[in-house]
Amino acid sequence: MHKIYEAWTIDEQDFPGQGSPEDKLSFFARYAHLAPSSYNTQPWQFILNDNSLRLKMDRRFGLSVIDPEDRQMMISVAACLFILELSAAYYGYTLDIELFPNGEHTDTLAMIRLEGVCDPEEQTKQLFKGITKRQVNRYAYQPGPLAEDDLAALKKAAAQEGAWLHICTPTQRKTLLSMILEADQIQNTNKHFRREIASWLHVSRLISGDGMPQSYLSTDDIIRDNAPLAVRRYVIDGNRAASDSEMDRGCPVLAVLGSVSGSSDNRIKAGRAYMRVLLTAEARGIASSTLNQPCQVPETRLKIYDELGLQGRAQMVLRLGYPKHKPTQAPRRPFDSVLMQEADIPKMPTALTIETMANQSGITNWMKDIGKSFKGLFAKKPKG
Repeated sequence: MHKIYEAWTIDEQDFPGQGSPEDKLSFFARYAHLAPSSYNTQPWQFILNDNSLRLKMDRRFGLSVIDPEDRQMMISVAACLFILELSAAYYGYTLDIELFPNGEHTDTLAMIRLEGVCDPEEQTKQLFKGITKRQVNRYAYQPGPLAEDDLAALKKAAAQEGAWLHICTPTQRKTLLSMILEADQIQNTNKHFRREIASWLHVSRLISGDGMPQSYLSTDDIIRDNAPLAVRRYVIDGNRAASDSEMDRGCPVLAVLGSVSGSSDNRIKAGRAYMRVLLTAEARGIASSTLNQPCQVPETRLKIYDELGLQGRAQMVLRLGYPKHKPTQAPRRPFDSVLMQEADIPKMPTALTIETMANQSGITNWMKDIGKSFKGLFAKKPKG
């Protein structure tokens, strides 16, 4: 197995039951590293310190054009948080989680510590088993709707995390499909968008272990050609993107995942709900992928409320159905690249230390001498 897929092969038996709190939290983070993220950017970082784990948004992996406000980044990292808590519960632990909903200013989303012990519920066991199996399925699905009990389970999963999942009616599905195509066209004609997505589809991502590397597409192809991309729709005939007329056939169920508002704490709820919905879908044999274009374009985002009659903030659009093909496995960066010890993080010098360094090196006195020289040069000379 190539190293970019090794993250998916976690052995449950490796849990450090006799280890320190940091050992246990680090093990839970291995599962959290398997959370989904926009274009597989994996924008998270885990910092261990003094028996605690700090979950951070890693801004280096942001999408400045597609996600300028880091909304999707926060949702992705919140999905990490859900897996952390689920993994702990599976192994019989509860967590003390301190949220920082204003993480857009601090980068830290949550501070996590072991709190106590618990007996894992049956639902916890079922959802946990899906963590290492879940993959985004970008192939066409079986035609026809999902069973009513499956739909009810998915809606309940979102509600458990304080969010909502709206299943589109046949009429709403067609309306939403037209918005998806409209937003897709708007983004595809934006050269900055094309450049940004090209970097995450580049074949070199097979080395870094992130993104969605497409070996059959060159960067020039993506930047110069505004044709639809399979990773933003679904795949037909090996690697071809579904055309506008084919989109209806491969989207048997469309659902909108949303929250009460677009605030930071509601983004966290949406991210947790997204992860619970995906794992619930996995447990019930339901395939899923995202069609988030309408949520990324202001013009179409407003239409979602007006034309679908929704209340609150639409955070994501999900494509759901029973699978026809097995999904491909997404790469992952090495776990040691996202886990750090607080003590190993270089500290930025403060203004005081900079001044101290300057004094110790003699720079301050040298600058004073230069200042005196200039002052003497331009001083007025006495007459006479």
